[in-house]
Amino acid sequence: MSNGEALLSIMDSPPMIKTLCRDKVLVLVDVLGRHGYLTDQERAELEAASGRELPHMGNIAKFLYMNVQANKFVVFPLWMAFQQALALVEEKGVATNLWNCCPRDLVFIEPVGATGGKANMDRYGGNRAAGMAKGGGPFFLWDSPQLVRTILHRLRYIDSSDGGVCAPAVRLFCERNCARISKHSVDTSCENLEGLVAALRRVFTSSPHQQWKTCFQDHRVRHDLLKNGLISTTSASRADVVQGIRQMLGAGTCLPTDVYYWSAVAAYMDKRVVSRDPSSRR
Repeated sequence: MSNGEALLSIMDSPPMIKTLCRDKVLVLVDVLGRHGYLTDQERAELEAASGRELPHMGNIAKFLYMNVQANKFVVFPLWMAFQQALALVEEKGVATNLWNCCPRDLVFIEPVGATGGKANMDRYGGNRAAGMAKGGGPFFLWDSPQLVRTILHRLRYIDSSDGGVCAPAVRLFCERNCARISKHSVDTSCENLEGLVAALRRVFTSSPHQQWKTCFQDHRVRHDLLKNGLISTTSASRADVVQGIRQMLGAGTCLPTDVYYWSAVAAYMDKRVVSRDPSSRR
């Protein structure tokens, strides 16, 4: 798929599971399971549900990615992805040897952005649809030594101008995603950056269910700095924003020379009592 992007229908429609034939759900579960898109445990749980539950988005998305022409499938809403996958199976046949198996190094990421309250939920048709749209939409990546850096960049924890992944970025990511991270036993107190990156890489490649919150926003900080004449535009570079923060906070504030951008923003929020954007509320 072009640039690893996944297509989605922004409007979140009502669940269609009640109108789907349970036998058809189990047909797709069988195909996904036999070709590596489900773990043995996932397959057993779905079969035990007797067609009352659909596979997760990541399972179906990977199947479509490997078996449909690029930019020709939708991964959200889930019922739409399911119907497209099932139509493909019905067209080619359950027992066909044409299905591509799931590669172990394919990663599917679902960013979760700030929903922005009722206005965005009304606009996009639901809470999950709003979070997905504001997060930038799901995407695919192949595992590589740069996997963690690429994902943290796409989720806005690091900027393209940054030299690479830093420990504060990893810790902020883990802090904002603590519920999911806790399931993977990642020691975020580790001082070894290489160890932190390796741990996150294992997390990102260990499960098809990769749903992660994006970084918080800095709109209000930028507007506050602009109002005080410390940056010339709200689209100023991160380096200029950090410089403006240093000037506003004064000499008494100790920000390291190589301070992590979001650490500087957080320090400014604490000192100036500038809240995060309303759009970042969940």
